[in-house]
Amino acid sequence: MTRQNATNFSGTLQFPYANAPTDLFKKEDVQVLALATDQHDHSPGKGLILSPGAIPAGSITSAMIADGTIQAVDIASGIIGLNSSLIQDGAITGNKLAPGAVGTNQIASGAVTTTQIADGTVGTVDLAVQAVTQTVVAQNSGSNSTTSASPVAMDSQLFTTGFAGSQILVDWRGTLQCSSAGANATLYMRVDAGAWTSLGRTTLPTASASFTIAIQGLFTGLSAASHTFDIGWATSAGTLSLDTSIYRTLRVTEFKR
Repeated sequence: MTRQNATNFSGTLQFPYANAPTDLFKKEDVQVLALATDQHDHSPGKGLILSPGAIPAGSITSAMIADGTIQAVDIASGIIGLNSSLIQDGAITGNKLAPGAVGTNQIASGAVTTTQIADGTVGTVDLAVQAVTQTVVAQNSGSNSTTSASPVAMDSQLFTTGFAGSQILVDWRGTLQCSSAGANATLYMRVDAGAWTSLGRTTLPTASASFTIAIQGLFTGLSAASHTFDIGWATSAGTLSLDTSIYRTLRVTEFKR
């Protein structure tokens, strides 16, 4: 005959049992077995340890988990994905995240939109250089002379605005000459062949003398589309011309407000 000790109980709860019909029956074995059964809770030495398969799906709920007991080491890397069913909407708030815990790898491209950004919270330091502006510069284009007393186009620039309602600053500078002493040279701007706006006038006291002039115009309320910005000029007398030996510059810049 042989006697064998239970392998899932230890210490004072480890009871022997007979494994052959001829083994003697001992009341002490039954007493230890009864004690082991009474204290059986599946902890080490008190019965078989529960396997994951012994726990029914959905049986572990919030009521079984003490608040604040789940640590970072308990969460597998990558287990919580975007739109994960593991996270209740609104459950993770700022005080649940350690400083620097959310990096760029955790934010999907395009996930942060204007609805996630409070109005007025993005400062200048948060903007990359040229992030919300664009500039187009043209040099030495258009006609070189005019005798017209009313504005005609001298330079033009096609410009596609990126934002509706942004501010468009148009800057032109160049060097003028006139064949008639004392003539008035006037410079204008317009957008999309609209009305001309007079932005600068100068009197050329000496015939053929060079005079450098710069004008600026601000355009607002334009749609996000292609627009044509024209520089116009006119003269009160003689032939008004550009000194082509010196660069003239037409610059269009968009500022997003």
